[in-house]
Amino acid sequence: VGFGGHDCTSVLGGCPGNCSAHGECLRDGSCSCEPGFSGSDCGLVVAFAGCPANCSGHGTCALGECICDAGFTGADCARVLGLCRKNCSGHGICQVSDIDSSVTVRCKCEKGFDGEDCSIVRGGC
Repeated sequence: VGFGGHDCTSVLGGCPGNCSAHGECLRDGSCSCEPGFSGSDCGLVVAFAGCPANCSGHGTCALGECICDAGFTGADCARVLGLCRKNCSGHGICQVSDIDSSVTVRCKCEKGFDGEDCSIVRGGC
């Protein structure tokens, strides 16, 4: 292993697999991997502890982040898109209930908002 470049910090002869494009090649020829990757060449994906609320059953957990199913959004895929009136005006969560084959949809408004579509500001001017 040698060094090159204008300031002699680039490793010549390099690191295994050029750190699989997921790490930095160190002076000693080893890789310093980015978060989420490990191994001598940073080619192994590290399992994360999990996703928020396990994606609420409406998404797939990938590297600690939810990839939501169609019709769902949010960090934990808990927000339902398009089913509630005005999508709860952006101030609530659309909740879908299926009781005895009867589906009901309603907004659960954030603190400070009210109404069927969470458009009423409580305690406003």
